[in-house]
Amino acid sequence: MASSPEQASSPSTIEQRRKEIEDREQDVAEQLAKAYISSDSSPKHSDAAAAKFRGTWNYVITDRPAFNAYSFLPTPPAVKPRGQDKAAVEEEDEGELRHEPPDDAEVFITVKDRFGDYRGYIAEDGECVNNRDKTIGYINREDYTAGSREEEYLGCLQDQISGDECVVEDAMDERCGMVHLGHATIKDNQGSTVAEIHGNGIVVGNQGSQLGEFEGFTFNEIRTVGLYMMLIDPGMLNEIEG
Repeated sequence: MASSPEQASSPSTIEQRRKEIEDREQDVAEQLAKAYISSDSSPKHSDAAAAKFRGTWNYVITDRPAFNAYSFLPTPPAVKPRGQDKAAVEEEDEGELRHEPPDDAEVFITVKDRFGDYRGYIAEDGECVNNRDKTIGYINREDYTAGSREEEYLGCLQDQISGDECVVEDAMDERCGMVHLGHATIKDNQGSTVAEIHGNGIVVGNQGSQLGEFEGFTFNEIRTVGLYMMLIDPGMLNEIEG
């Protein structure tokens, strides 16, 4: 026997149909979401990573610490007298301590330490080499990005829309310091001056002591040396190193 209009439109029947419609809408939404995720047009994690770690740098997920101006530089100490002991063998593996760049090196800027001794150099192609002929990183002087010796992205320097300060970001896109172009100073993330670069390339710390020198420096390369000291060789800024 057919249902009466009153029975067809009872509250319980209406609620049941509403529930069926909501369940069907939920199923359709889930199917569309799955289809979008599996499609080529959906954003992938690797796509986001490729956009973040831009250029030709290798992609790496890392917990690299932020810039620390007072960290020690992990460069080998001065050469000790050679012998047949284990220390001498390890030192030979590290490479011979040099007092100037190799003759065949395409040097862009030579780096000296606080005592005026050879610390390393920045090559024309952006390769950064220490005083044992070991690559310690790379600087792309076209877009002012920096990478490790494994060519992993370390961070970048970005000009601002206004003002003379450039922001330095680490590999996690977090601001870790600034380079003031007008004053030729490097500041930490709290705005405190860490170092000042003079026109002759000499670097002076916030306590007034000489930290090093960049031979071949001009103020046009303030961004390059800023990246070098903040992301490639931060130990150079340590006033008590050595």
